[in-house]
Amino acid sequence: MSGGGEYWHSDGPWSQPPSAVTILLCFESSFGSGQTLFVDMRAVFDGLPEHFQRDLAQCMGSYPCRAIYERELGYLGIADQEKLSELRDLTHPIVRPHPVTGRKALYLNEKWLESIEGMSPDESQHLLTELYNISSTNDSLYSHHWRTGDLLVWDNASMMHKALPTESGAVKTTHRVTIAGI
Repeated sequence: MSGGGEYWHSDGPWSQPPSAVTILLCFESSFGSGQTLFVDMRAVFDGLPEHFQRDLAQCMGSYPCRAIYERELGYLGIADQEKLSELRDLTHPIVRPHPVTGRKALYLNEKWLESIEGMSPDESQHLLTELYNISSTNDSLYSHHWRTGDLLVWDNASMMHKALPTESGAVKTTHRVTIAGI
C-alpha cells in the first residue's frame, strides 16, 4: 500500500481512548526516501501563549469516524460493512493530558479531526489550520530517514507524525503495530 499516513496525525482517533503506542519496523528501504516527520505535541502546547492554552483546553474535536471510513472505502471501491458497524463517531479533547504523567499535549489528526465542537466550520478550519502550521514549524520537529531494520516506538499521547512519499522508484516497506490506549 502506498501513501499511508501522508498527513499530520496521532494514531488511533477511532478508538476511545486513542492508541497509546505505535511500533513501526522497516523491512526494506531505499535510504533517504520516504522519511517520517515527528513533532513533540507537548512542546507545541508548552510554546503557546497561556491564554491560548486555556482556550484550547476547553475545546473538543469532532471525529466522524464512520463517514470518513466509508468515504475512504468508496474511493477504493471496497465495502466493509463489518468494520463500519464497529466504528462510531467520537470526540476527543484538543488538549489531552497524558494518561500516565498528566502532562498536556495537543491531540490533532488532519484526516480524522473534522471540526471543533461549538465553532462554525470556518472558525474551526481556521483554528485547526493555525495549529497544524504551528506544529509543523516547531523546534522539536524530527525527520527520520528510514533504513532497513529500523524500529521506531512512540507515544501517541505526546507525538504527531506524518509520512513523506517515497521518490519515484524507491522502496519503503514497514509494518506497524499499535497498542490500545489506557
